[in-house]
Amino acid sequence: MEVYYLRQLIFIAVLFQVSDARISLKEVSCTSAISDCPPDNTCRVNCDDSCIKDENDIFGTVFYSEHSPVCKSAIHDFRISQWNVSERTVTFKREQPRNVYFGSKRMHLSSNLQDLSKQSSAENGITSYKFVSPYISESPLDVASLHREYLFGEKGVHYQFCYISKRNITFYQYCNTNIQKPCLTLHIKKNYNRGAVGLFLPLQAEWKVDCSSNRTLKSDKLNAGYQCVPANKTLSTVTSIAFRKDAYFYPTTFTKTVNVDEEVNLQMTEKGACKDTVWRKDRGDPITQDVERTSISFSKVEVGHSGIYSLECRDSDITRAGFIHLIVRTCPEGKHGHLCTRDCPDCSNGGVCHDLNGECVCPPGFYGLMCEKSLSSWTFWKKLQYEMCKSFKC
Repeated sequence: MEVYYLRQLIFIAVLFQVSDARISLKEVSCTSAISDCPPDNTCRVNCDDSCIKDENDIFGTVFYSEHSPVCKSAIHDFRISQWNVSERTVTFKREQPRNVYFGSKRMHLSSNLQDLSKQSSAENGITSYKFVSPYISESPLDVASLHREYLFGEKGVHYQFCYISKRNITFYQYCNTNIQKPCLTLHIKKNYNRGAVGLFLPLQAEWKVDCSSNRTLKSDKLNAGYQCVPANKTLSTVTSIAFRKDAYFYPTTFTKTVNVDEEVNLQMTEKGACKDTVWRKDRGDPITQDVERTSISFSKVEVGHSGIYSLECRDSDITRAGFIHLIVRTCPEGKHGHLCTRDCPDCSNGGVCHDLNGECVCPPGFYGLMCEKSLSSWTFWKKLQYEMCKSFKC
């Protein structure tokens, strides 16, 4: 009996030590977080306002290089938000060196691509780190972005409607903040509420750029993404694609949503005479790997491949490029959560399981926990058409 009791005490002591080791994290400063965190260890940092406002660039997506400011990267990775000051502590783990870090635009921050694979001087790569703390807690809103003249003429006028269940919303242009500082915003002529349509409040903006008279503005049309951004609701941001109707190339689908590690092919249809083509992502440098004339492939897609891809006609009018928006979920199919261990619900009517919180993101015209409820064609789309006609005197 005494031997059994002694074994119980030893087991409890060992269990306590193991549990304590698991929750014991090294506290590091945001200014030297990566260098102060031992290799293969998990560390914790508190992100105060000065750390959030770090001006240094971010390199990577999901996996970040040691040169990336940890707090700014935590915002980019959906671990903290700029407006929630009560949740500013993040945990991360130092990982093995990597040669390639994929850049992307997330949370209105653009990270850079860093590719050392072709440099003989960087055989060992650059130390990486990855966040292990939970994602921000946020329930998505019902929001839809609809366009009139989304295939527009040379004057570049098109109209975006954001239909949302709450009033506070801003219209943004999707752009690479590393190229454009500050991010270029097109002229917004109107931004007002036109009255409720069903469950939604419609707001409208007019986007306009005259690219025929100013050469410097022509490259700005390469953004092609226009966003409805609800206040303090980052996970509810919706991006629409709009570009010229006389573009040389048209995508087979405007937006493509896939799961991490899947094989993906983006395809364009050629509409005009073009000798040579150039693929780009988020207005970055030309893409040269895994591209064909009108297609680009990823054998094992990563989250960092997310973005707006353009196909241009080389040495021609770049404003006549075609565009496609690629969204890569952070988890495999049917899973969600910061560890991708939770099962997704069975979303109906084309709804997609949100990779961070598991809620169904519904296509326009549907709502409900599982996107099981439908807004009838008359009560929603007919009223929508009526409101648009009131705005533009159809």
